[in-house]
Amino acid sequence: MIHKDQRYRSLAPLEVTAMISWAAPFTSGEVGILPGGEEFIIANDPSETATAVYCKPVRYDELQAHFVPAADRHNKRYMGYCLGIKLNLIVKQCEQIS
Repeated sequence: MIHKDQRYRSLAPLEVTAMISWAAPFTSGEVGILPGGEEFIIANDPSETATAVYCKPVRYDELQAHFVPAADRHNKRYMGYCLGIKLNLIVKQCEQIS
C-alpha cells in the first residue's frame, strides 16, 4: 500500500506528469521522464479511487530544470513543481526504500 511520506527509487526511466504551480488560480504541466535511480517521496495519501499520487523528487532543486522550462522557472508567479506518478508504475517500476 502506498502512503504519504514513503520514499521510493525508480528502477528505470519512469513516465511522470510534471505539474507546475503558479501564484494564481492556475496550474500547468506536461509529461516528462524521471531518470532511473532517482528517489522521490509520496506527498499525500492517495484516495481509494486514485490512479496517481503527488510526489516530490528527493533531488528537487537539481531536477527542477529537467522538468520546468527556464521561462517558467524565472517567472515571478512560478511557485514550484511536483510530480504526478501513476500508482501502478510505482508498484511495477520502483522500489520502496523507507
